[in-house]
Amino acid sequence: MTYEQWQIGLEIQEDGIKALALVSRGGQLRLRRWWQLALPPGCISNGSVAAPDALIATLTTWRKTLPWRRRVRLGFPAHRTLIRQVPFPTAPLNAPECERYIAAATARQLGLAPEALMLDYHSATDKRHFIVTAAQREEVARLSDCVGRAGLRLSAVAPDANALCTLLSRLGAPLRGVVSWQAGKWIMACDNHWGWVDAVTVTAFEQACALLGTPADETAWCELPPDITAPAAQHFNPWSMFGAPSSLPPRPLSWLTTIALAAGEVQP
Repeated sequence: MTYEQWQIGLEIQEDGIKALALVSRGGQLRLRRWWQLALPPGCISNGSVAAPDALIATLTTWRKTLPWRRRVRLGFPAHRTLIRQVPFPTAPLNAPECERYIAAATARQLGLAPEALMLDYHSATDKRHFIVTAAQREEVARLSDCVGRAGLRLSAVAPDANALCTLLSRLGAPLRGVVSWQAGKWIMACDNHWGWVDAVTVTAFEQACALLGTPADETAWCELPPDITAPAAQHFNPWSMFGAPSSLPPRPLSWLTTIALAAGEVQP
């Protein structure tokens, strides 16, 4: 007998935990289950773990309900990351040297020691800069450690907004970007950029598109703040990838990044 491997997206937020399991069968994503778990007030504060023991206890109880064959991709709050540009080095460097160069240059920009940061990077479209995503190593380690102490092995940790890139191929031409409202912030991704912005800076869908660098008619939207009228742009419902699920959680559109995290774990 062949046992399915569950691909799980896990988001730990101030209002609780969201998790969703998918499997891939015949090239199609199939929804297996979703979970919404409560956390004590104050357990997560502004995206950081404030009460690790309470989080570990909740995750441990949940883990006992999971099958043995699983891969878990954890979302890290994008608003706890910073994105910086680092110019290409003036001389050729091998891979380890390049990583050290990027770490040192990013650390100087942020006024931190290189060892205090966790970094990811890729070449910008101009081929003259690296786009570097930086997070405090201590914050990532604290969150990952809680998950590990609950008996869950992580296959990846990704900024939640970055996870949206997984879904771009499902938008259909001419759409090449997606914008959504989540936990009081805008999150967004397109084919060469992703990020987040607060509600004070952006008050309209079109403004979010401008920051993303995509025209409104090439950008889908998922969830919007209650006081914003739905734009003419195409609406994207991530649950539509699974046909017609028999049951949906409250505020199903707020699960965009959880679904994206799980979809990013599916193995070809």
